[in-house]
Amino acid sequence: ARLEEMAADYVTELRKVQPAGPYWLLGWSLGGLIVFEMARQLEAQGEPPALVTIIDAGMIKPGESFSADDVAPMLLQLFPEDLRPSEEELKSLSADQQLDFFRVRAERARLVALNDSPIEDQHVFQVFQANMSALTDYHPQPFGGKLTLFRARQDATPMHREPFMGWRPWALGGIEEHRIEGEHVNLFREPFIGQLAGEIEMVLRNHETTASIASSE
Repeated sequence: ARLEEMAADYVTELRKVQPAGPYWLLGWSLGGLIVFEMARQLEAQGEPPALVTIIDAGMIKPGESFSADDVAPMLLQLFPEDLRPSEEELKSLSADQQLDFFRVRAERARLVALNDSPIEDQHVFQVFQANMSALTDYHPQPFGGKLTLFRARQDATPMHREPFMGWRPWALGGIEEHRIEGEHVNLFREPFIGQLAGEIEMVLRNHETTASIASSE
């Protein structure tokens, strides 16, 4: 129910596979925030990650809280422009109406393989609502290390338009930023995924080289 609990579960599973670092973490969208919280928890356990990579996830300013308005614009990008509702239209609907709206538009846009079971579709919607609840209840604390940030050139939310997508106060070790063509929701689709993969590969090579030099010293 809480983002901190999600991150703690991931850390537990991670350390089952690899009890000690170095850890290299990467997360996209909500996963980027979970990876950030994982990094904080690992740091608190004396195992700060060697590499923390966040893909197109924005962060609130210190003293502020997340809201649904921080997420809705990204959801709208799921739909082709001719099927894309306005933010005002989406906000005016009840939860049930939003579910029906999502079902019809997603089916027309062929975004998800919907079946005839309303329970299954309701489950997807409930998971999304739970994730949003966890996000709005999240109160981050700074991470002592460095973040590597990949961001889409097309900004999705006000947070995306902030310098370093709002991460500067939260990464005490600094931020390395890379720009990728595309929108938030299509970074993992062709042709944008090719650029993203190439940039990530370069970061990994540079990181391995730096680690090798540091160990030899």
